[in-house]
Amino acid sequence: MIITCPKCDVRYALSAEALGNEGRKLKCSKCGHHWFQTPAEDLPQKIEKSQESVLQPADTHKVNKVFAILHWIPNGWVVFLTVLILTFLTLFVARFPISTALPGTIPIYETFGVQVAPLGYGLKIAEVVSKPEIEDDNKLYFTVSGYIVNLTNEVKDIPKLECKLYDIDGKELHSWTFVAEKNIVNAQSQVSFSSRIENKFLESKGFQIVFSY
Repeated sequence: MIITCPKCDVRYALSAEALGNEGRKLKCSKCGHHWFQTPAEDLPQKIEKSQESVLQPADTHKVNKVFAILHWIPNGWVVFLTVLILTFLTLFVARFPISTALPGTIPIYETFGVQVAPLGYGLKIAEVVSKPEIEDDNKLYFTVSGYIVNLTNEVKDIPKLECKLYDIDGKELHSWTFVAEKNIVNAQSQVSFSSRIENKFLESKGFQIVFSY
């Protein structure tokens, strides 16, 4: 059983046999306080000890350590489970962009029965060309065009497309999204796309067309 010094609140472990049937006088080894400790009501009645006992500090460390562990375990499990649940939710909700950026994660998702595929899986962006154009308003426009090729044997939805402009150092200057001529492409077929914007980024030296959400 756990005994607490009434003066300094230090805790000690003391067996029922050491306390005796009628209780006994105890002395705190930390503060020197004396008190008479009666046994708990639910202890067996055939216990006989009556001498004063000096409780040792070593007992205090053991008891405090046990209480610290018991206090930490529930809180630790709550934190662990919360982090675990939030991690799984994040991985599930963001599974499409994650699998697109990291194709190596696809087998891992499929192991847990979550079917994912990179955006535009089975489709190819091909024959992309760009050219500057000057219209009657004397403004310079940037036009990009090409084809979405379906490499599979089934009809595929065509995601949005995004064009990114880069400077000579590879820094992105501007981007915009657009759609292809159709939103689906038949098996082993292709669909054209074209997009044009006013070219306010004359320092652009390169561009890239990618699938986008």
